[in-house]
Amino acid sequence: MIRLVSPDGKSSASVNPVGAALAELWFGDYQIAGDPDEYSGVTMFPWPNRIMAGTWCYGEEQLTLRVNDTENNSALHGMVYSERFDWIQDGTHSCTLSYHLSPSDGYPFQIRLEVAYLLKDGELEVRQTVYNESTKIVPFAIGIHPYFKADSESQFDSSARSFRLADVHLDETLGPALHLGKLTTSHYSLDVVAESTDFLHVFTNRYSTAGTIWFAIEPQSSPADSLNSGVGVTKLQPRESKTFLYQLFWR
Repeated sequence: MIRLVSPDGKSSASVNPVGAALAELWFGDYQIAGDPDEYSGVTMFPWPNRIMAGTWCYGEEQLTLRVNDTENNSALHGMVYSERFDWIQDGTHSCTLSYHLSPSDGYPFQIRLEVAYLLKDGELEVRQTVYNESTKIVPFAIGIHPYFKADSESQFDSSARSFRLADVHLDETLGPALHLGKLTTSHYSLDVVAESTDFLHVFTNRYSTAGTIWFAIEPQSSPADSLNSGVGVTKLQPRESKTFLYQLFWR
């Protein structure tokens, strides 16, 4: 686990090299982000959410991905969430993780993926950069899957929808053109800013501790089944790259 500390010493974060995941985020003695399940904080690439039946087409060719969500018969959250990234820590405040995705039957492309974390005073920046090292055009979508610690009185607000967490159970994509979500709890207020992507997926669940809600706010470049619909899909030419920036602000 990689540990980061903010310059003022008031915030800390833990980054898991598996999935280049935000495992924990703390503000003083209070936990903001945590690790309730296998997808906590992971990088979702080359698609977020689900590809139905694990099949999609590249041109005229139908390709088959591994179905890892058997309940919904889908390929869920991409191909790197369970992979160990190489990493370097640039100091107490930042680290960079990298992974080379090799061609496979379901996704026949050579990709280099970098994920960088920078912890500031009251702010965390996450940058994901995709490098196309293939000789053909690469289609992909991307996102991140942080869980935030909340309670029944917590409130989520966005331009698309607002609700109190106790009143709903959600597994829903909001967007397009949605770049900001706000979470207000009894312990902290959080802004999730994602100018590089157009969608926020929200997911509520309750784990172990009575009264605790782990609430996922997932900035992502596309909705579900994007490799089939084409909505939100980025297409990189050979030797091109693209960077996606996410920012968390708390107080």
